[in-house]
Amino acid sequence: MAIKTNKRTSASFSLPKMTSSALKGKQSVRTSFKLPHACIQAINIVSTQLELKHRSLFGYLVEDTEALKAIAQDIGKNHNKQDEKSQKSYIISRETLNLIDDMCDDLNISRDTLIEHSVRRLLPIIEKEIENHRKRKNMLEMVNKHFKDGSSVLNKIKDRVGADDPIYRAFKSSVSTCKQVTSQIRNIVSKGKVLEGFNPESLKE
Repeated sequence: MAIKTNKRTSASFSLPKMTSSALKGKQSVRTSFKLPHACIQAINIVSTQLELKHRSLFGYLVEDTEALKAIAQDIGKNHNKQDEKSQKSYIISRETLNLIDDMCDDLNISRDTLIEHSVRRLLPIIEKEIENHRKRKNMLEMVNKHFKDGSSVLNKIKDRVGADDPIYRAFKSSVSTCKQVTSQIRNIVSKGKVLEGFNPESLKE
């Protein structure tokens, strides 16, 4: 009896073709924008709080072409502020930079203006992070108190039964874990201090 074998033909599996232009689009490039201080702050805040590289953040800002078109239409009507601006360099993907240039040509606006108004879309995220930071600071106070109370109890256990007692060793392990977690929470709150000096109103039209 003949044994049937399953032969995988070349047509059943194939890799997508790669092109040099597609690969070049993934390259990182350094480019500069002239932006108001509030926009530069906003970019740094979101990058830090959400742990996003500037490359990813700028890609997010320009991926919604419909939002960019709406921004361009509103610029002439609402852009009355003349904020002082500074030159700032960022590393973004070539693909994102090409998209920015294409959109600016289509919408007849400058790259700086497009990015400035795109960054203003980050305001709801920043406002939420400001509120979260306020809550985290309150939680940190509770955690600090919990750690101090635990340390106090540990000392009392040591005074009564000694450091060699299994109860002391067990509770000491719990306090040590609490100390590590408290340190982690302090670092999280410390990272959010940049939010305390930011005024959301400065990012509004």
